Amino acid sequence: MPAWPKDKLLKHGPDLAMAERIRRYQHNIEIIRASGCAVPTPSMIDSLDPAAIELWFADSAFRIYRLENAIDVVANGRSKGGPRTDPRRKYSGPAFWRGRCWLSWPGSR
Repeated sequence: MPAWPKDKLLKHGPDLAMAERIRRYQHNIEIIRASGCAVPTPSMIDSLDPAAIELWFADSAFRIYRLENAIDVVANGRSKGGPRTDPRRKYSGPAFWRGRCWLSWPGSR
């Protein structure tokens, strides 16, 4: 049974430049494949394409932002902003849409 090559893997965190992050990620994928292990696709993208890796990093950063925002809303009752919570927007939130389109039931006005 193949062993996970944890001593050969490089860190590819957000503190590095994107080109270096991509290079280290590609290195990690090659090392994992060479060891005979499968790339854990729920937590990593199994690709050496730099564009796909950069998109995966961006998607992961956005997912982290959404989770932090949801935790902040649950813990403190407030959001970091956005189209439905930004007080500077004149027509935002469910109160604006209620009775106008997709939230209204036929004949509920």
